[in-house]
Amino acid sequence: MKQLVKKEKKEKYVDYALFVILWGAYCALMLLLFHRQTVNYAGGYESDMKSYVLYIQGVDTGNPYAYPLMFWVAQMFAFVLRPQMAVAFAVTGLNALTPLALKVYGDRYIDRRHIYRDADKEQGRTKIRFTVLLFTCLFVSMLFWPFAGGEEVYRYKGVFSPNPFHNATYLSARGFSVISFFSFLELLDGLRTKVDNRNVWKQYLVFGVSLLLTTMTKPSFTLGFGVAAGIVVLGLWLRQGIAEWKRYLWMALAVVPTLLDLLYQYSGVFTGADATGTELGIGFGWLEAWHSCADRVWLSVLLGMAFPLVVLLCNLPQLKYNLGYCFTWVMMVADFLLAACLYEKGWRMWHMNFAWGYMYGMFFAFVMSTVILLENTLKKKQKSGVLTLQWGAFWLHLICGVIYFVGIMNGGSYI
Repeated sequence: MKQLVKKEKKEKYVDYALFVILWGAYCALMLLLFHRQTVNYAGGYESDMKSYVLYIQGVDTGNPYAYPLMFWVAQMFAFVLRPQMAVAFAVTGLNALTPLALKVYGDRYIDRRHIYRDADKEQGRTKIRFTVLLFTCLFVSMLFWPFAGGEEVYRYKGVFSPNPFHNATYLSARGFSVISFFSFLELLDGLRTKVDNRNVWKQYLVFGVSLLLTTMTKPSFTLGFGVAAGIVVLGLWLRQGIAEWKRYLWMALAVVPTLLDLLYQYSGVFTGADATGTELGIGFGWLEAWHSCADRVWLSVLLGMAFPLVVLLCNLPQLKYNLGYCFTWVMMVADFLLAACLYEKGWRMWHMNFAWGYMYGMFFAFVMSTVILLENTLKKKQKSGVLTLQWGAFWLHLICGVIYFVGIMNGGSYI
């Protein structure tokens, strides 16, 4: 027994040490990239960073940026650092929350799901494996042929990626979105099982605050997440009956600040007309904006989502009894429909800004699919050939992602 406890402690310390090393290396690497983007190093590194640097200095860039949190953090750093470095440190600090949140909430999810073969022998090892996998999820990308060339060949354009390394606001908001996503799954478990918890108000507080912070950094995650959460929560309420109204009232109150912030943001950004008199607002059209980026949209979806789709096909029964996995795909479908149907009128249509929510959906589909695959592998729930197919799809995304990141790190185009 003593040897078992000693072994568990050792694996726990190894897991923590490994995470700290990988987290430090990841933060250093991303700081280098963000700094190069802010200074437009060697004339490369395409991003909106230069606009952000000007904005925190009070220069009118023509963009209102109704989501101010990242800029507030950058302005705080600007008291002691030059503007370019201040923005780079702000984005690095906020982006550093993503692996931290994934580790904390991912481990809790693993504990709730009992994703190991034997509680006495595999828990520590499973968490070490998850630590490695969560960092790989931060580098996966769309599938593309790395040796193709020519201006007509695109990787990101119209396909998109769960890790758009060129967009600072997406990366800055993602840590808060991870907390929102997993804390909501914990609340869903409580709603479904009706387990009494005296500290449940703390969970609602964490959920409400993290969702508000996400929205104040970039609202894109909140749109698809809100639609999916509304559908799933309403479905649970209809099944359980009105007697459980108190729990659902707490859920509604937790999202009120976020709803108010969304109304403020979208009322100021998507109304009126621009300086040339072009009408602004939100347009509706099936794949209208998407076709401005890609001719074959369904191929684009397959290239961007091959791994989650393969895992889904191999684990369809999971949708019935794994509420977290089911919610992930409800959110993914909601994000896809928002990207496919909505667009900004005027010259910003081809920017396809509603695709940012789709990319959040892609990221969480990758994360949850990885957790499902890890569980199936450790518990040997599937045949080796089926597991190999799924892991093969994952490693293809990771190989392409590393090649994609190296290209961006060297100043190449993200498109």
